[in-house]
Amino acid sequence: MWSMAHDWSAKKTRGFLFAVFAASKPAQIVLLSMAFGPTILRNVCVGLVFLPLVYLGSIAGLSIGNRIEKSRLRLITYVVLLTIAISAMVPVFVKLLN
Repeated sequence: MWSMAHDWSAKKTRGFLFAVFAASKPAQIVLLSMAFGPTILRNVCVGLVFLPLVYLGSIAGLSIGNRIEKSRLRLITYVVLLTIAISAMVPVFVKLLN
């Protein structure tokens, strides 16, 4: 949401977010492996095997995303964030009602 508040182009916003996510991955892997043990490292290896597919998907996504204007990208981002928030809250409310 912080990056959406800036008057950046869609390309610059995506580039910034990718850099932040990529820079945080090593710390996330270390913290997850400390919390959950070697299972995480095995899953990281599986993820690395699928990296070529992720790269191809990124190329396709970027070509689509480069055609989206900033205001529409912001709206899509807010809808995705709202969907994630609601999907995280619904199970808790369902559990409270039971």
